[in-house]
Formats: sequence, C-alpha cells, structure tokens
Amino acid sequence: EERPAPPIVEAPRAPSPEPEAASPARSDGYFDAHGYEAPPSESSPVRYVEAAVRAPDVARAIAFALSRVECVKDEAVCVKGDIGHEMYFVAEGKFKVLIHLPGGGRKVVAILKEGSYFGEVALTSEDCRRTADVIAVTDSALMKLSRAAFKSVCSRFPDFEDDITGRTRT
Repeated sequence: EERPAPPIVEAPRAPSPEPEAASPARSDGYFDAHGYEAPPSESSPVRYVEAAVRAPDVARAIAFALSRVECVKDEAVCVKGDIGHEMYFVAEGKFKVLIHLPGGGRKVVAILKEGSYFGEVALTSEDCRRTADVIAVTDSALMKLSRAAFKSVCSRFPDFEDDITGRTRT
C-alpha cells in the first residue's frame, strides 16, 4: 500500500525588518516540498547575494531581506551627493556609473550588469553621500538591501559585520 505524501508545512521565517522587505517563498528555492533545505533556483534572490557574501547562512539571511526595484531606461538610482541608505544588487539589465569631472560634465567609469552590486558603503556609514551617479541603461531590475535590514542581519552574524566594515573602509 502506498503512503500518502507528507503534508507541506510552512517553514518558520524571521519577521521582516521593514514593511517593504519581502520574504521569498519556498518556491524560490529555499525549501523543497517536504520542508528540507534546497539549493537556490535561478529565480532565487540568494543568487544575487552569493557573489558578494561567501557565507551561505549570511547570504540566505540577506536574501530574505531584499526587495525588488524596477527601473526604467535612463532612471537615476543614485545621484552624487545624495545620502545613501541602501545597497543594490543588479538582477536584470544594465546600469552605468558616472563620475563628475572637475571642469564639469560626467564620465562613464563602469557598466554594471547582472551579478554586480553597488552602494555597500551606505550600509556601514550613517551619513554616507553617494560618490557617483548610477543610471539605468536599459529597463532593469535591482534587489535592494536597506541599512535597517543589513543591521538586522549583522545582529545575528557579528563576524560578518566586522568583515564588511573592514572592506568598506579600505
């Protein structure tokens, strides 16, 4: 006689650090149908974080705190001089990074594509001003990590905060 499949039980999730942060569902690759941990799928937010954060537990915690931001072509995500409160992971599309030249005008110094990230210094410094403009080259999408969500992750992984703080100061 065949046994019925075990019931699907929602895995417990930590409360979201802020209302806009969406927690990924099990279908995003965190748990299989039986509640066992599964590797992230192609659509999982973890894949955006893995390149920046090598510790799987920390990457997973950060992925739970990410929220998606849609950008249209030529939209400015960051403007030089603005105070930053979040960092971004490029999920889709392309972005150009422009610095302001002393005599006026701007110069493209980088093109960011899927897997790139920017704005990490804003997570560790309260009054961090953006040092460049970041503008969407195409209709694009970002995964945003707020400072509040970052601090929440750091409270659970203090070694990670020390590592990031050291990296952003060098």
